[in-house]
Amino acid sequence: MRIRRVRRARIVAGVACLALLTLGAVALATAVSGGDPTQPTSSTSPLLSIGQPITPYRAGDPAEGWIEMRARNLGGPGQMAVLYHTFTRNLGGRPRRHVCAEVGGEQQLRRYPVRDGGSCRVIQPGIPPSPLGFGVTSMRERQVMIHGQASAEVRRLVVAGPGGTYEVPLSRHRAFVLLYGDKARGTATLTAHLRDGSTRFFATKLPPDVFGRGKAEARDPGGRPPWQVSASLRARGARKGQTCAQFGSAMLPGRRASLEFGAPMCGDLSRHPLFADATRYGPRAQQGSFGPGPRSPKRLIVWGAVAGSVREVRIAGPDGTRRLALSPLGRAFLAVYPGSVSPQEVTLELTLADGTVERQRAPRRLNAIALAAQPRLAEPRIGLRTSRSDPSKLVLTSMLTLPAKRFEVTLQGREVRMRRSGGSDRRPRYTGIYDRDRGVRRMFVAGRSYPASVVLCGADGCVPSRLSLRLR
Repeated sequence: MRIRRVRRARIVAGVACLALLTLGAVALATAVSGGDPTQPTSSTSPLLSIGQPITPYRAGDPAEGWIEMRARNLGGPGQMAVLYHTFTRNLGGRPRRHVCAEVGGEQQLRRYPVRDGGSCRVIQPGIPPSPLGFGVTSMRERQVMIHGQASAEVRRLVVAGPGGTYEVPLSRHRAFVLLYGDKARGTATLTAHLRDGSTRFFATKLPPDVFGRGKAEARDPGGRPPWQVSASLRARGARKGQTCAQFGSAMLPGRRASLEFGAPMCGDLSRHPLFADATRYGPRAQQGSFGPGPRSPKRLIVWGAVAGSVREVRIAGPDGTRRLALSPLGRAFLAVYPGSVSPQEVTLELTLADGTVERQRAPRRLNAIALAAQPRLAEPRIGLRTSRSDPSKLVLTSMLTLPAKRFEVTLQGREVRMRRSGGSDRRPRYTGIYDRDRGVRRMFVAGRSYPASVVLCGADGCVPSRLSLRLR
């Protein structure tokens, strides 16, 4: 099980799997045998807060989940908690049971929209689960959270790292949570003692490495945290044979900076030596699937990747010419300038293997097969109103930029399938009906906004998003 990042509406801001910034795939797992080097005790370290099981009580909205674990918040007041719930969804015509363990502020979880997406794993018959599934989350309060769930074969769980070695208790549904403070440095190792007498070790670095190995780094001209870029070759799917790069701002310990990523960009390096772009980056009122967010700085970001035929990449700009580091993985590069610098003021210089120098002035989507450059579905705008013919029903309407293969809205824990109802291929119209008399009766008030999650699928894949729908 991997707890992954999903974006939430404002009502649940602060839930670790939702509004917090999740670092996926940063935990390295190695299976070995052996015993404990020390005897664990209860945690009293200021660097570590361990979740403690509590008597479960119903919570969520609707109240179909159980809050069953609580941990002291090291990054501020209040308590962090674990909300456990399950639900069944039809996937491919077959029912699949989802197990969800949401982690966040206890006050927010009490009002959390249960079954409105979340960090869940699908239980598939005949497939044994991993002994330990967990994720690592870097939180805005500058603390790091390790949270997950142990399978039934785990008899005992121990953590060793900054602050000491301690027993890790499990909740009624075998969930656990660990909070490390912003001063914690080193490696946190979870040791799962299995019922057959063997052990499994799972380790993660503190603070987490955003990109892992294979990244290239660039300084920020304003003294903020550094920027990073990495790239990889796609071996399957629609982009098979292409190289895709992505940049982001790294979280620097001890500073209040967001962790956010730019949209990926792909290019074909088997035919061209370079793909690159000069991206104007700056604050936006609401962050989309990728950055920037409302606190992002104004920057000009020059980035991309080069083929093996390129020996060196240099960039010439207002501050002179400098050589750019290439990431060990994917040969990606990155340069960051103040927002006052325009793309016309920078030039990329490529030195090929035979010594030839090629220059690209004001690189704008050079050989870029980027998501933004393809016809794709934009984030929808959805209207919500009471049906004129039947007041017990709500009508959801939306105009899209392209026909959708799948368009679903989850409102107040209930899925609404949006169906084509008119328009043209360039501006198709979709309509969905929310029946308030079906299932749990919900009260809706005109003029009030309600959080909703959206799954919108087109030719280039599916993009989940979060919206706030205002009832007219």
